[in-house]
Amino acid sequence: MNNAAVIGSFKTAEAALDAVSALRQDGFGNAMLYSPVNGEEIQTQRAPASSSIGFLAFGGAVAGAMLGLVLTIHTSTQWPLMTGGQPIVSMPPFLVISFELTILFGVLATLTGFFWQIRRSQLDSKFYDPRFSVDRFGVYVSCGQERTEIARNLLSSAGAEEVRDERP
Repeated sequence: MNNAAVIGSFKTAEAALDAVSALRQDGFGNAMLYSPVNGEEIQTQRAPASSSIGFLAFGGAVAGAMLGLVLTIHTSTQWPLMTGGQPIVSMPPFLVISFELTILFGVLATLTGFFWQIRRSQLDSKFYDPRFSVDRFGVYVSCGQERTEIARNLLSSAGAEEVRDERP
């Protein structure tokens, strides 16, 4: 199956939302909506984005917590300092260091994932028109070569000012 893509440019949000609804009703589940403004209606029609940043943040936080505990416990056992009969490995002060490293590593992992996602999206071959950030709404749908005519007709009937084919 040869992949193709169809892009429709709309003047109003209502027309773009109607196009996305029509496409989804006809089985095009991957229609993307580009919008210069944000609104509740637009948010309900957008598909939730898949992102692994949350997992990276959690992994970084867990790694930071473990490193904090290992670092403090190892340091205390290598250079024991007996103070007033207190235990060498005492968890309450160690948890402070562990907490700080949890936050630090969680933030660093989140930033790394964030910049990785930005770089990955720049390498993505999906079409984007700068007008979709200024005054036009866009609907991008990728489909098989045999369904491009159906997608083109659905976008035109929803009120698209311009409909064109793109190769993803």
